[in-house]
Amino acid sequence: MQIAVAGGLIAASQANPPLGRLVGPPLTYYRVGVVLIILALVLAISVAVPSLRGRAARREAAGNTIYFGHLRRWRREDLAVHLTRQTSDEELQELCRQVVITARICW
Repeated sequence: MQIAVAGGLIAASQANPPLGRLVGPPLTYYRVGVVLIILALVLAISVAVPSLRGRAARREAAGNTIYFGHLRRWRREDLAVHLTRQTSDEELQELCRQVVITARICW
């Protein structure tokens, strides 16, 4: 959302549109607003990135097939073989493990 707003503001502030002709205090307010939008974007990213569990996901990827952070490390062929060899009990255990991990992240 912040990227779209920032892009719209940048496009609207080109030479001819109304924001391109701002001077004085309105220009200052506009610039402060743009800086605050960029700051909000940086803060939103800084909150989301730790939830992706970069290094932990890399270590856990070998046996996990639900979380996209694990799945991106699999080759398509290897994943297909792994999924066909799993028993119902193994599938249930993996699902339960991932639900608990996701709940902890969300909490």
